[in-house]
Amino acid sequence: YHLEGGVDTPGLEIFPGDVYMSIAALRGAARAHGREFAAFSAMICQGGCYSIEELWFKKHKLSLYYSYMSGADIVATQYGAFDLEVRRTAHSLLEDKPFGVKSRRVREHVKTAMDFFEFCKSHPRPGGGPKVSLGILHGNLDGNAGLWIPWVWGQRGDEANWKHGDPERAWNYLYQLHKREPWYCRSLEGHNDFSGNPPDGQYDIVPVEADLGALSRYRCLVMLGWNTMTPDIYDKLKEYVAAGGHLIMAVPHLSTQTKRSDPIKLLNDGDFRDLFGVVVKGKGAEVTAGHKFIAESSIKGYQFPQWGTHDPVLINGEYPLAEIEVHDAKILCQSKGTYYTPEIHPTGPVLVENRIGKGAALLITSWCYPGRKEMELFVRELLKDISTGEQSRIKLSGSDMIRYAVYEEDGLTTIYLLNTDYEAPGSTNLWIGKKVVPNVTIDSCQMRIVYLRKACLCIPRDRSVHVEGINVSKGRCEFLLVGAGKQTIDLYPLTGSLKKARFNGKAVKVESDNKPERVRVTVKLSGKVDVLKLTR
Repeated sequence: YHLEGGVDTPGLEIFPGDVYMSIAALRGAARAHGREFAAFSAMICQGGCYSIEELWFKKHKLSLYYSYMSGADIVATQYGAFDLEVRRTAHSLLEDKPFGVKSRRVREHVKTAMDFFEFCKSHPRPGGGPKVSLGILHGNLDGNAGLWIPWVWGQRGDEANWKHGDPERAWNYLYQLHKREPWYCRSLEGHNDFSGNPPDGQYDIVPVEADLGALSRYRCLVMLGWNTMTPDIYDKLKEYVAAGGHLIMAVPHLSTQTKRSDPIKLLNDGDFRDLFGVVVKGKGAEVTAGHKFIAESSIKGYQFPQWGTHDPVLINGEYPLAEIEVHDAKILCQSKGTYYTPEIHPTGPVLVENRIGKGAALLITSWCYPGRKEMELFVRELLKDISTGEQSRIKLSGSDMIRYAVYEEDGLTTIYLLNTDYEAPGSTNLWIGKKVVPNVTIDSCQMRIVYLRKACLCIPRDRSVHVEGINVSKGRCEFLLVGAGKQTIDLYPLTGSLKKARFNGKAVKVESDNKPERVRVTVKLSGKVDVLKLTR
C-alpha cells in the first residue's frame, strides 16, 4: 500500500522481527510493482541495548549477507560508523555510555561492514533476484501491523473491529517454513527429508492486487491472513490456476466483508464451482476431534498423511466448517472423530481440490480463518506438505540452520549457502535434480557459493573467490576464477569424472578423498581472471 501511495523504494529495518518475513514482504511487494528494495540492519535492537559482545557481531554479519543473497538492492547498517550507543552493563540502564570510534567494538563493527562492501564489489550478483516459486498472498485490505502491534492498521481501541484475531495469527505459521521437522514426526514420509527450507530457499509475500503477470511467476500461492474478495481478484485467481498455478485458500478468504465484526458474506452467493468445484451453502458442522486424509492430491510431489483405516490425526479442538455441496472437486481430507466405530457427530470435508486447466485449486472448508488455534495442527501439516511438495530441482536436505538462495542468469546457476549457526559448522546435501552433492560443509556464520553450468559444478572453499563464468564442452569444464592468494576449489562433476587439470595452461594436481563425486584443486589466484580447465 505504501508503493500504491507513491513510495519509490520500499525499505525496512530487518531487525526487530522475523527477518525472513520482512525480506519476503519487501521483495514480494517490490517485484509486484517493478521496484528495488532496501534492507537496513538495525543492530541497536539487538542485545537488549546494553550487550555488544560476540553474538552481536555475528548477528550483524549474518544480517548483511542474508540481505545480499535475498536480493536486497540496498543494504545498510543503521549506525556504528563513529560510535555505538550502548548501556554497558545491566546495572546502569539509565545511563548511556557510547563506545567511541577508536574502541575495539566500533572498529570490529566497521570492519564487518567494510568486508561486506568489498565482497559486494568483487561479487556482482546475477540479475533478476533469487528464484522464488512459493508466494504467500497478502490479502486485499489485510491490515496486519506486524511486530509487537496487536491492532489492525495500528488502530488501538475498538476490539471488535481492530484487535488482532484469527486472520492475523495465521501469519505466525510462516515460521515453520524454516524449521526442520523433528525425527519423530509421524507424517514425514518419502526417501529424504527436505523440510527446513521453503522451495528455492525463499518465499515472497505477494499482494493479491498484483497483476496476473506478477502472480504467475510463482508456482504456488497460499493465502493465510485477511482478505476481502472482489470479482476482479476472483477472476484473476481463476486465470492463474488455469495457466498452471497451485492455489490454496480457505472459505473466509472468499468473503466480501470489509468490517471485521460483520458476518461472512460470500462472493457469488457461495457458488465457487468454476474455481474450487463446490458451492458453499453456509456454516456447517464442527470438527469435533481430528482429521482424516482420504485421497491423494493430483499435484505431483504433494504427499498428505493418507493412512487408510486409521485413527484420526491433528486433533487440536473444535472449530466450525462450512456446509458445502461438492460438484467437480475431490475431497482430500474430512473431519473425523472416531477410530473404527461409527461416527457419533456430523462430519464433513475439510480440504477439497479442483483441477482447472493446467492447475489446481485447494480449498480449506473452515468457516473461520486458518489462524484459529484449534486449526493449528492441521494447517501446519498442510504447509509442511505444500512446502515439501513444491521443492524445485535445486534443494537441500540437512541442517535447517543453512539458508540458501538460487540465481539463474545466462545459463549459469549461482547458489548462495549461508550457515546461520553461531557455534558450529553445518553440513547439508545439495540436490541438483536427482543428483546429490553430499555433505557440503559451511563454517559457522560463513557463506559458500556454488556455481553450476550443465554438469559442471564448483564450490570454492572461501567466499572471496568469484567464478565469473563456466564454459562446458564434451569431456571438459573451464572455470574463470577471480580472487587472490592460495585457494582450494571443490569440484563435483555431475556426470562422469574429471581427472586432469590445468591452471593458466600449466598442469596442477587433482586431489580426491576416494570419492568419485568430488575432487579438489589448490591454486594461487592472481587477482585477475585465472583459467582452470578440467578434463576426463
